[in-house]
Amino acid sequence: KISSNIRIGIINNHKAEATEDNTTIARAIWAALLTQNGNIARNFITKLINEGTVEALASGAKILEFVVKGMDNVAFEKRYNTIGVDFLRTHQLFCQDVLKLLPGQEAVVSNGRILDAFMEGVEFHPEDFNLLERISLSASSEKIKAHVKQMGVDSKSGSDLTMKVDALLSSMSKVESRRDVKFLQDQLSVIKIQPQDGVFYEVVAILDPISREAQRMVPLLMVLLQVINMKLKVFMNCRSKLSEMPLKSFYRFVLEPELVFTADNKLSAGPMAKFLEMPEIPLFTLNMITPESWLVESLHSPIDLDNIHFEEVEGIVSAEYELEYLLLEGHCLDVTVGQSPRELQFTLGKKHHPVMMDTIVMANLGYFQLKANPGAWLLRLREGRSSDSYQILTHEGTDSSAYADDVVVVMNSFKSKILKVQVHKRPGKINEDLLNDEDSEDKGIWKSITRKIRIYQKTEEETDKMKTDLMICIMIVIGSIQLRALSDLIPLTTQALNMTTQYDTPSPDTTPLIDMATDTPKWSDIS
Repeated sequence: KISSNIRIGIINNHKAEATEDNTTIARAIWAALLTQNGNIARNFITKLINEGTVEALASGAKILEFVVKGMDNVAFEKRYNTIGVDFLRTHQLFCQDVLKLLPGQEAVVSNGRILDAFMEGVEFHPEDFNLLERISLSASSEKIKAHVKQMGVDSKSGSDLTMKVDALLSSMSKVESRRDVKFLQDQLSVIKIQPQDGVFYEVVAILDPISREAQRMVPLLMVLLQVINMKLKVFMNCRSKLSEMPLKSFYRFVLEPELVFTADNKLSAGPMAKFLEMPEIPLFTLNMITPESWLVESLHSPIDLDNIHFEEVEGIVSAEYELEYLLLEGHCLDVTVGQSPRELQFTLGKKHHPVMMDTIVMANLGYFQLKANPGAWLLRLREGRSSDSYQILTHEGTDSSAYADDVVVVMNSFKSKILKVQVHKRPGKINEDLLNDEDSEDKGIWKSITRKIRIYQKTEEETDKMKTDLMICIMIVIGSIQLRALSDLIPLTTQALNMTTQYDTPSPDTTPLIDMATDTPKWSDIS
């Protein structure tokens, strides 16, 4: 078949180890593609993949016996003899590491889009290529091709540019078409900030000014104004009636438009949030709002950050936080029984230190989580009963092939990474349960009886002592809670009794939050 809108390339993915004996046809195809023009190369390759030619080459025929009319035999023979096996091995590595294909598996890649790998025996016919061409052109390629032609790019470079742009656009998630937002009246309720000269982004924000969402959106818009040329419209969509103040917290978004340096040209300690002119009477709590997969801990602080009373604080309240770990989450399924393998243990580590973190699979949806830092990690079953009873079958969301023995996980993003792991019981371990002891079958009943006997052997004196200690602990806790409540309520009650004019105030038991959200953690202690 002939088409002026499609180019076909070949990537070799041999099932067996590539050698000179089993790569004769592959090396001949590449030698023809690199030395002959399009029509002659097509005729030669068509003849080469014929079943009779394949059988003849397997029986010892020479490759030069099958050249076609018009071929440059000297250039072809020279290139054929210089193409090494290592060249085809790089193709195998590309298919396995980038395309995630198994050795010998076939697939079609169209402008960066990888079609589903074919099952064994399934063929991709010329009619299928024709349908794929029509779909690609109608989706985006035809429009990109028209723009590239207007740029005056030559034919070969334009074809490469069209393929790269189409691959980039197809990898992006589809969004709704552009909408022009217009307001009937925008004189009193819309804030307008005009852009500078040149190309600009048009941003329209519709906010309730005393809402939680506005607290988070306004700092982000202020940073964007400093980073990009932007035409901004902020529409105040206020609620008409309020029974009470909806906001009971102070919020700062920790994000800087650029790197900040000190006076001696050193990088600053990092972005920070400042809260100024805070009320002194309420009891505050300092809280970090971070993604769920972040484990953030407070490093240094002179006071208790859960109970900040500014009337009792001299000077300023400072706190330093650190992103200590990133959570690696996942779900595990036992395909043998179709349920989660409860109490199955996983370990996370490096090649020379395999057990650095460990976890247990929960019964609820087979959920598990592990603490990790940026870098490459190996996920394994814990040595012992877990590895003796189970074996990892397949896995998704990892950075190694689905059936690889070593499950490699690369933590290279601040976003959450979720794995899906399937395991199955080893032969002879179908009836074993991880919750039972190893010798439960032999002495399960006797062990249960002796355990109960040991429990009832405690003397009455030991029981009375345990009860007394427990009562003392309970009384101490109750007394501490009462003293804390009195110290908080007495000043508020005294102040309320001295008031001459009554007006609405926040409830005394309401504790505002000082919320801080950060996208730029400090990485000084993360290895």
